[in-house]
Amino acid sequence: MATNTRFFNQLFQRKPDSRYATFDELCTEMLKEKDCSAVLWKPPANMYATAHQDQLKLKITGDRAYELTDWSFGQLCSYVGADRKIIERLQLETASHVLSEIFPFGDRPLQLYTTGQTVRSLHRISYERLFNADLLDVVLDEVMDLTGRYSERPESMGFLAGDRDLFAYLVDESSWTHYWGERFAPAFVVYNSEVGGRSVGIRSGWYHSGSKGFMLNGDSCPVTIVDVESNIN
Repeated sequence: MATNTRFFNQLFQRKPDSRYATFDELCTEMLKEKDCSAVLWKPPANMYATAHQDQLKLKITGDRAYELTDWSFGQLCSYVGADRKIIERLQLETASHVLSEIFPFGDRPLQLYTTGQTVRSLHRISYERLFNADLLDVVLDEVMDLTGRYSERPESMGFLAGDRDLFAYLVDESSWTHYWGERFAPAFVVYNSEVGGRSVGIRSGWYHSGSKGFMLNGDSCPVTIVDVESNIN
């Protein structure tokens, strides 16, 4: 007997991060993103899930039906107390009905962070966010003092931004130093999550020309090349 696997696939998957050639290009795109973003405060009683155009969306009473991302869908399931894996096993119409039926009622608003027609995240009233564009503006003066960008940066580094996180790996090629025959340059990493997936911060360190990796100050083993994205909590 044939098995119908149509509804056993993920409703949402995380999209690959976008890569930018320069810090200026990253700043420009993040500023555009901020300009077309909005923070909405809506009571849960004015929200429900709906199946629209073969997608599961979040409808706001008196407003449009917003698309969801992998992150905001997971947050929605967590907020209503639903098991995401179970919801994803349901047909689209059934999934929307189940989420709507168990959606909490009340007047205490939720914070919806929207970019265009998409809800990127939803949080309770106590959450505060730092926009990517605002963080990059803070470090702009320091970045302008850097005399170079390392041209042989591996794929895991560079200027990255996606639905959840932003990472900017910066190297000052004007100040190479040598230690035990190895070449190092001052570096720092800027990271942020507008949607609450990670923390925000700026970490200094060194860029190692041999391994093309970063050693961040404050790590327990200063001579270990670290994967920044897996070590930032």
